[in-house]
Amino acid sequence: MGAAVLAFSPDGRALATGSAGGVRLRDPATCVGTVELRSGDREERGTITYGALAFSGDGMFVASAFDVQDAPSRIRPWDVSGRRMVSDQKPEGSVTALALSPDGQHVVTGTTDGCWMRRTSGKGTSKTKTFLGDEATHAVAFSHDGKMLATAGTGGVRLWNTGTGHLTASFMDRAAGAVALSPDGRSTAGGIEDDGPP
Repeated sequence: MGAAVLAFSPDGRALATGSAGGVRLRDPATCVGTVELRSGDREERGTITYGALAFSGDGMFVASAFDVQDAPSRIRPWDVSGRRMVSDQKPEGSVTALALSPDGQHVVTGTTDGCWMRRTSGKGTSKTKTFLGDEATHAVAFSHDGKMLATAGTGGVRLWNTGTGHLTASFMDRAAGAVALSPDGRSTAGGIEDDGPP
């Protein structure tokens, strides 16, 4: 099985893989593809490099982020059951982190130029997009209820209110490359690159 990026569905019944052949949902026990998610447009016939895959918390949606040779990066959220591409969006820079809200209604992208949260549908005006800072962002994670978002980047770890887009807390005074939220949303962990002992 050739794949550049992988993601399990929340219930563990599907494994999403991203490769030059596109996004496929596979049976984890056999790795046999059961669903192929392709739009058939010309970008998918180019040289694709997938950077990230992410499921929504309910498993109803999966989003892919990829770069295409000689073309802008793309974000494509998919309706899993309908095998339908919900939108085709162009992020601000190359995507380094990706997350879908638990209900699949918002997608967050971290890039080398900052972090944005936008409606999965991509419809409407700039009001559908929320800017979450201009720091290079390496990891993003939603709380279980979707009310909070944690980001890790060159400025450390940040916590954001997803309803308002406001920064609520920040910690670590050095670049962070990983972030995780506990299931109850009360604890946040951030990881840094360190050459010292574990």
